[in-house]
Amino acid sequence: MTFSEKIKRIEEIRREESVSKRIEMNKNVLFELSNVVSDSAIASDYFSLIVSEYLSNANFEQFNKVQFDNEIHYVADSDIEISLVYGDNLQVNTLSFSYDNDNKKISIKRKGDSICVTKEDNSVENTKIVEKRVYIKSVKDGKYFNKSFYKKVFKTNPKDNTETIVGRRYSYNRFNNSLVKDVMSISKEDGNIISNTKSSILIDDNNYVIEDGQIFIVENNKLEKKVLAMQNDVIEALKVL
Repeated sequence: MTFSEKIKRIEEIRREESVSKRIEMNKNVLFELSNVVSDSAIASDYFSLIVSEYLSNANFEQFNKVQFDNEIHYVADSDIEISLVYGDNLQVNTLSFSYDNDNKKISIKRKGDSICVTKEDNSVENTKIVEKRVYIKSVKDGKYFNKSFYKKVFKTNPKDNTETIVGRRYSYNRFNNSLVKDVMSISKEDGNIISNTKSSILIDDNNYVIEDGQIFIVENNKLEKKVLAMQNDVIEALKVL
């Protein structure tokens, strides 16, 4: 099937009464769609899984095609959009799914030998939440593995022109089979950094599992609490200066 035919298939799946069946059917179609960008099965599987849940619960009838020089958009009648972006080599390098008036977006993007799956949520005023997973192709066997993933929350206060960024990042080293967790917190005022706190810890191998190149975390989040407490101490100290 062509890309447009797969979009038509998604329209047909919408008529299926069972939500669970719609999720599974859409996941299969989305996995195929993502192949225009990705040759990583684990990246495509993750992208198709999270998009299918949103898409299968959405209320829409059909997609209308809108084409630009290096972009193609399939826009539905309920603020849902599936889009393709072409690079300079005329190859598709980004596939995106957006909804909720474009306040929420999930994309899969190729950059060299890496594939990134990103979730971005701008639905809360003055807040942006970004989650990203990066998959790298191994030089040794040509298989992809989850190199890193992170979640960051950006909160701005327009009244005093301040911004706070908090986040956690997991980075996997395939050579020594180790996983490092970084927790960070940054405060900015007028674009200038006024505090920057970061802590790192080596995750015990009992607290994560790797299956087919994908990382699953089972450890607790005591480190986040420690860093955020340090961040709060800095903010409180600045208030009295």
